Amino acid sequence: HNYTSMLSGNGVLTFMMNDMSSNNMGDATSNGFVTFTINQKPNNAVGTVIYNTPNIYFDLDVPVATNIAFHTISNLNRAIVSITETFTADNASVKVFPNPFDESATIAIGGKQFTTLQFDVFDLQGRMVSSQTHNNNTFTYNRGSLIAGVYFYKISSNGTPVNSGKMIVR
Repeated sequence: HNYTSMLSGNGVLTFMMNDMSSNNMGDATSNGFVTFTINQKPNNAVGTVIYNTPNIYFDLDVPVATNIAFHTISNLNRAIVSITETFTADNASVKVFPNPFDESATIAIGGKQFTTLQFDVFDLQGRMVSSQTHNNNTFTYNRGSLIAGVYFYKISSNGTPVNSGKMIVR
């Protein structure tokens, strides 16, 4: 997608993608991934944790909160970025077990009954590697041909986000 970006004085980085739609149909016009690098403030001590809280806005709608990313300052010559699960729909609780898993994991959603659930899995580059539809709050996810590694999942119901998080395939 074509985009513009702006860094405001209070440290907020904004990306504007005007050619996106919010149709929730999973087509190319409703998906966008952003990769960027940014310099940290000078003199951060080893052990300092830098948190980033992304929100997605469609037109003038309420923002959709996404995963919080954080980076811990270290004296290593490489970055280690972690993502924590932060978004769960009202009255819903999600468990993925076992996690890490070898062949399959059970996804159990409690607190609210859903008639249709979309379960999408993404690799670390943000590419969708699996997409399934389920008609039950508890289902099994089989790794299939996924190689060992860290993956992110997004659960939605009728286009509305339910939960997102991380799972590890051994």
